[in-house]
Amino acid sequence: MKDNQPTPVSRKRFMLGGLGLLAGLSLLRFLGISRTRERPRTVRMLSQDGQLVEVDVSRLPAGKRKATNRDLQHWIRRKPHTPS
Repeated sequence: MKDNQPTPVSRKRFMLGGLGLLAGLSLLRFLGISRTRERPRTVRMLSQDGQLVEVDVSRLPAGKRKATNRDLQHWIRRKPHTPS
């Protein structure tokens, strides 16, 4: 009669299986198979009325001009103060 005990896996077979699995996973990653999708790049900016909005980078103008102090001081539209 045969014993119903499982045969132990040899160290050599275990190492070869582990290396094969590691190589397979590395190959999948190298070929560019990924689960992540590319998200659109957005930038958070402050609008003239004081709201924080997200703007797609492709919608921004390419020319970059530094804002002057005068531009910054007169940029925000202030809401009229109503007494309570």
